[in-house]
Amino acid sequence: MVGEAGPEVVIHLAALLIPSCWDDPAAAAQVNVVGHINMFEAARRLGVRQVVYASSLAARIRNADGAHTTIYGTFKDWNETFAATYFAKYGLPSIGLRPAIVYGPGREAGATAFVNQAITAVAAGEDHQLPLRWQSRLEYVEQVAGLFQRCAEAEIPGALASDVSATLTTDDDFIAALGRVVPGCRVTRAAGGPVKAVAEEILAAYRN
Repeated sequence: MVGEAGPEVVIHLAALLIPSCWDDPAAAAQVNVVGHINMFEAARRLGVRQVVYASSLAARIRNADGAHTTIYGTFKDWNETFAATYFAKYGLPSIGLRPAIVYGPGREAGATAFVNQAITAVAAGEDHQLPLRWQSRLEYVEQVAGLFQRCAEAEIPGALASDVSATLTTDDDFIAALGRVVPGCRVTRAAGGPVKAVAEEILAAYRN
C-alpha cells in the first residue's frame, strides 16, 4: 500500500490505545511495535525522506520505581528508541510527537476521552461530573493535526521526539473555561483526592 502511494514523507498514526493494550498486550504489540517497525522498513526501502509518527505523553510518565504506568507508554517509549537506533543505522530521519489529552471532533475512545465526554454533556445541557482530579496538557485535534503536517513539511535533522505543547491545565481551569463558553453549565470536579498528572491516576483503572 505504501509502495503504491509513492510518498515523499510518511505520517504514521496507527496504534491501539491504552485500554486495548491492557486487554490484549500481545495483539497491541503487533500494531504498536511490529507495525511501527514495518512502517520504518517500508519507508527505508521506498526511499521516503522522513517519517512523522505519533508517540505519546505516556512514553514519559513513570511510577516512582521508574516503571511505565501503562503498557501503551512502554510501547511508545520503545518506538522512540527504535527510531533513534534506526536513524543511527540507516539515516532515516523521524520525529515522534507526544500528544497528551487530545479533544475535539472524533475523539470518542481511549482513557483520556473524558474531556470530550464533558464537552458533549455541556453541549447537551446535561449535568456532568469529571471522573478524577487531574492536570495535564489539553490539545485541540486540529492543532495537533496541523503540527503533524508542519513536521512533515519541515526538514528533520535526525531522530527527534517532542511534546506537542507545554501548558498545563487543571480540572478547575477546564471547568472555568467551559463556564466562560457556556455560562451556567453544570460540570463539577471529582470529589476528593489530590490533583495529579492525568497518567498517574486515570490510567490506573486499566490495570485492574
